[in-house]
Formats: sequence, C-alpha cells, structure tokens
Amino acid sequence: MYVADQAETEQTRHFLDELAFPDLQRCFAPDAVEVLAENRHYTKFDVCIISPGIPCWDDLYCQAYAYSHELISEVEFAWRESATTSRWIAITGTNGKTTTTSLCACMLQDAGYKAAAVGNIGDTCIEAVRQNKTDVYVAEVSSYQLASSLSFAPNVVVMLNITPDHIHWHQSYEKYKEAKFNLLRNIARYRDTTVIFDITNDVERTQAWAQLVKYTRIAFSKHNDAQHNDAQHNNTQYSDDGTPHSNAISSSKVCADSTLTPVVQGDWNCNDCGELEDAHAIEPPVYNASPHFVWIGSKAGLHSNAQSAYTLEKRALLKAADPAKTLLHDISESTHDVFDPCFEKMSEADLAALPFPKCTDDIDLPQLSCAYVNEHNELCETQPYTLRDELHAGTLSLDATRALNFGSVDDLHIKGEHNINNALCAASAAFALTHNTSTFGNSFTRFMPLEHRIEPCGTVAGVAFYNDSKGTNVDSTLKAITSFPNKNLIVLLGGEDKGTCIDELVACAHRFVHTVIVYGAARCRFDEAFSKKENDAPEHFCIYGAAHMRDAFTLACALAHKGDVVLLSPACASFDEFKSFEQRGTIFKQLVKHKRSELGE
Repeated sequence: MYVADQAETEQTRHFLDELAFPDLQRCFAPDAVEVLAENRHYTKFDVCIISPGIPCWDDLYCQAYAYSHELISEVEFAWRESATTSRWIAITGTNGKTTTTSLCACMLQDAGYKAAAVGNIGDTCIEAVRQNKTDVYVAEVSSYQLASSLSFAPNVVVMLNITPDHIHWHQSYEKYKEAKFNLLRNIARYRDTTVIFDITNDVERTQAWAQLVKYTRIAFSKHNDAQHNDAQHNNTQYSDDGTPHSNAISSSKVCADSTLTPVVQGDWNCNDCGELEDAHAIEPPVYNASPHFVWIGSKAGLHSNAQSAYTLEKRALLKAADPAKTLLHDISESTHDVFDPCFEKMSEADLAALPFPKCTDDIDLPQLSCAYVNEHNELCETQPYTLRDELHAGTLSLDATRALNFGSVDDLHIKGEHNINNALCAASAAFALTHNTSTFGNSFTRFMPLEHRIEPCGTVAGVAFYNDSKGTNVDSTLKAITSFPNKNLIVLLGGEDKGTCIDELVACAHRFVHTVIVYGAARCRFDEAFSKKENDAPEHFCIYGAAHMRDAFTLACALAHKGDVVLLSPACASFDEFKSFEQRGTIFKQLVKHKRSELGE
C-alpha cells in the first residue's frame, strides 16, 4: 500500500500512524507518485484511489494516471468491495442531493430495508462497506467523485438538476456536465437498472431523451444483428448509434489484475479476462439489458405528466430506432417543445407518415414511467410503459391514468417546489427496489428539513429566520427564495464568489424579495450586478451592504418587522469567513438564539 500527497499534515500523519498498515510506504512531495513509482522501478500500481479534492488537471492526478493501471474514486472502490448481494442507489445533481438521499434512505428504512445514506453525507462509502451493516447503500455522489469513476454501476441512478457549479475544479461547465453524466456510463450492465431524470431541468431533459433514443436504437440493432440473437446473455458493447464496438469482449467479468487503458471516445480495452471473486465486476461498458427510465415532471413543471404530450416524439423515436438508417447523428432539432430532443424539424404530417419498425416480443425495449403531481396534489408515478404494444397495434396512444400514488404533497414538511421534486425522485428510487408504496406516506410525514437547507431556526420579535447556508450556488438560492411566496422576504447574499452568472438571481430578487443584504468577499460583484439592473427593480425593493455575515444579520434584525422572513441563502461558498457552509449555518443559528435571549424570548 502506498500513500502520496503534495504535503503532509498532522491529521494525515496521525491517521497513517493509527492505521499501522504493514509495508505502508508514504511520500509527501509535489512529485510524490513519481517518487513512489521510481522505488518500484517504474512498474505501474494496480489501482489508485484518488481523493475527490484533487482535480484532474492537478499534477498529482496526472502522475497517478500515468503510473496506475486504474485510477478510480473512493465510491467506485467501495462499490467493488461491497457484497454482490448489496444494492446501490446513486444520487447526483447540482442541488437537492442531500435531501433526496436522506429521504430515500428514510423511505427504505421504513419499508424494512437495512439502508444507509452514505457518500457525501453520513459515513464514507468505503467505511459503510467495511462495517457491513447495510443492504442498500444510498450514495450521494459528487461530480468530483464521478469524474474518476470507471465501472461504477448502481442499481438505481438518480439524475437531479444540473446547473453551472464547481467550474474552477472542472475548468468548464461542459466538463462538469460530462462528470455528472459519467454515472450513466454503465446503466445497461445489469438487468432491472432504473434511471431517474429530473426533466423539469433543461440539461436533464435533453439527456433523458438522448438515453431513451440510444437504448431503443440499441435494442432494435441488437435484435436485428444475426450475430447477437441471444439478447439475454451476450455482452457486446454498443456505440450511441447502436452498432457494436470492434473491441467488444465476450466475458461478463474481468479479473482483478487486468490492464485497463483508456482509448478513443471513452471506451476501454481489457486484457486477461477472467473471473472476479466476491466483488462487483471490473469491466468496460457493456450492453446486457435496456434500462427502466423514470422521468420526473416535464418542461411545464412537476404538475405535468410528460407522457401526455408524447405522440410526435414517439414517432421521432421510432425513426431514430430504425436500424436500417443511420439517423442519430444527422438529427438536429425537434418539432415539439416538450423535451427539446435532438431531432430534425419535421411537419406533423411527415411524422405521422413514418413507418413503424418491426417489433417482436423478444426485443428488449427500455421501459418508461413518468412521476408527477396530479390534480389532487398527490405524488404519482405511471406504470412502466414500452412502445411494443403500440407497435403491434400500429397506433400511438397512451393511457396515462394508471398511476401509483406515493403520498400527498401536504404531508411533506420540506418547503418549496424543489423539495416536491426531491421527494418524487426519492420515492421513485425507493420504489424501484421495494415495489411497494404502503409505507411512503409515513416517511413523508416524519421526514423533517435537514440542517442548513431552508432550516427553520426560530422567530425573533415575530420575524421568522431560516438557515439555508447550503445554498452555495445561484440555482440553490433561487429555489430557496421561491419557497416563500407572499412573504416580506429579507435575503442575505454573500461569501466567497464562485464567479457564476448572477443575472437570474437579480431578476428573482426583484420579483420575490423585499430587501437584499450583500456581504463578504462577493459583496462588490453583487452590488455591481444589482446596480446594472436598478431600473428593473420594483419600487419597494431595497439593497444594503455589510462587511461580514454577522453585520448582515444585525442589519436584517434592524430592518425586519413582525411577519417578515429573514433568509440566509448566500449563493456563494463560505471560505472567505468560515471553514465550511456548516460552520456558517451554525453561527447564523447561534446569532438567532442569542438575539432571542437578548430580547427575553
């Protein structure tokens, strides 16, 4: 075992000393990995587990990549080491991960499963695996971890909203999105995999449609290829256009000491294929089965069922699925505005005239369900649906009335439309494993807001205070602000600037906020952004500045009146004043508590 870092800390030294691992070699220097490799006569390490704090452009990362057969995240390592009988739910996205992960774990526990929230909350994934007390790992996974994931194939994937964040770490928004979508890399490896997309989000909606097209096309291509008639057991890899890779392998598992090297377009070559005992397979992307997709809401929002406006898109899907044509790369834009898929513009008449491809019962088409809020304010999910029956009948129609009822929105204690979205995602993920909704209503009732996430932290002189210190980006703060309709809202914005565009935040504040107080390192940029749009501000709107968060809190107390709401949702990181967003939120709550005490409340 080898440990490398650019510098040694007291915490690192103490941890390694306590570990007492035999033959442990350590090196702390800018070229630490290279030094350790030199000691091994430059033979490659079998596997390197990279810290999520090290970006892929860092020198240490590049050294590890050069001197290791595999470079993977701790999440993937834990997944590989977990029992083959265990189940994994992986949840990612820009905002809402922790709430969704926690609620999903709660729902599974109420249903009788030994489930635990792991990853970025609770225990690390590897610690939870080491303890071996869990049947279902509900993992919150970040873009940092997914950027170094190779064969991670959870049973359920939840793709929440994606908006710009962590641009410095990834160096571009495109690379940030690529890291998130790395979670989709292996969704066809195992049967009964469920993939949940929040299609109220523009980025997710496009990706959801692309994935449905991809696996529909693969299913037809695979079925019609004479060399792959056994659809149940062949492990051939397929490209996005449904054609087999030339470097496909026949083995379903790969031995632990295999050499995996990256080649063109993210595919993987493998040598020395064999069996891997007592662990998940380490293998390249393969196609074994079509996933079950669940789409949350639609472009119109959570109260709209995407299947209800699906007719023209289904014809376009069938067009792309026809294996006799190579259309997937020629298509540009959709006629319909429901999903914004990448389809050429066609008239309704042209779409209606498209022929149906042949579809027999043994074609493994992907299934699609849609989760939404119905007219009774209930959280629902439609029964799984494929195109097969309609193809047999030669018509395109859908009965969207058959739906499962997860529970009522009124039972939720977590505020805001975004939290209804989180609840739908959590319920759909839990249902994918339980296939039973009987305990979901109880879970909704007992699940309370998480710390630092629009967390109620008391009233002072009739003014309600909320701690949303986890609101570290613009999108998160937008959701927090819109959670208080018809309230006189005072919002505290500021901290360490992430450099993302804040024009939408300014517009939202003008619409929903009475008073904004900007503070900290980002204060000047916020001031500048609001000044540019001051002519758009409503008459009642006010903006003030403060040096630090404590000063902003004091000013908010002076400006607020009975019935108002004071919301800390900074839209920034915390590191200009605090060690973490948790510390920032804790201090905010302490200020509220001290103010109550000061007033004798």
